[in-house]
Amino acid sequence: MRVDDMTQPEVPDCHRELANFLDSIGLIKCLTRFVEHGFQDVESLRELQDSHLDKMQFPLGYKLKILKKVKEATSNPRHSSMRQSMQVHDMDKLLSTTQDLNEMLRSSQKNIKVSSKY
Repeated sequence: MRVDDMTQPEVPDCHRELANFLDSIGLIKCLTRFVEHGFQDVESLRELQDSHLDKMQFPLGYKLKILKKVKEATSNPRHSSMRQSMQVHDMDKLLSTTQDLNEMLRSSQKNIKVSSKY
């Protein structure tokens, strides 16, 4: 894909975090390329390396900018927008798991009460 092919895409809700991060560094036009390579949220950027961006055929300037901002966002509290998005995502997963466990517990308690009646 050529740089000229990277145009600003429509952003579905499932890619909003990733789009916000790319927009914050002036590279929203690269969203499609990230999505095509399986990136769906900012959490997946934690493991991003130069070799990944090479495989995605990013120009050198874009690669340097992306890697710099990912590193800053994941290691420096002052650049907390990406870090906060990642933490919110982690908390959402934890909350969902907690809610699932509570529901399983309630279901088990109901089954125990029913069993004890017989």
